[in-house]
Amino acid sequence: MKKIFFTALFLISSLSLYSENCYKPAGHIECLLDLNSEKGQEIVKKVENEKRKIYMDSMKYFEKGRFGNEKVGFIEYPKTEGWTLFADVRLPVYAMQISKGNGDIYTLMSYDLAKEYKNMNSEKAVEKMLKNVYDKYKKAGVTENKMSLGPVILNGHKGMQFVLTEFQGKSMIKNGVIVKDKLYEITVEGLPKDVIEMQKVVEKSWNEIK
Repeated sequence: MKKIFFTALFLISSLSLYSENCYKPAGHIECLLDLNSEKGQEIVKKVENEKRKIYMDSMKYFEKGRFGNEKVGFIEYPKTEGWTLFADVRLPVYAMQISKGNGDIYTLMSYDLAKEYKNMNSEKAVEKMLKNVYDKYKKAGVTENKMSLGPVILNGHKGMQFVLTEFQGKSMIKNGVIVKDKLYEITVEGLPKDVIEMQKVVEKSWNEIK
């Protein structure tokens, strides 16, 4: 049986401090709360129990070689050594994440189209989500030659993706696909050479059902 270990996003040793209670990790453009601070510890305690329950409920899928759940979809559980379950407290508690100590991270999320993207068809909803990400990085000063938007197919599901290439030593690919009434967001980030292989795993193994 796979053991559950948690890694907090803001405790990675390679991150540089930005101020007393926040800093900017490599590959990020925002000042993030330091979970070593008093306020950060309060947030960790608040979400820990709920997050642990979500991961425990998903163990039945992990044992079958699948990472995820019915809400956010599934990918193949990473086969290489060193992966641990992960919790980024900035994200909704239902987000499913798994990471390695070098900063490689898979993140699975989903959105209710009726609530989050009213009066939009599926193509426009995905485009809006990813264009917002593109614009955020552009506003932060990331040059256009390091970013792109384009089509993607995840195990037969057509969608779009945002690609960020080697920003502060990290790369990221954020995929968006719509199945029925949900917009699924599947993100891979980390070392540039690893992100390419991680994206291949997503493209061949993502499924919203199992």
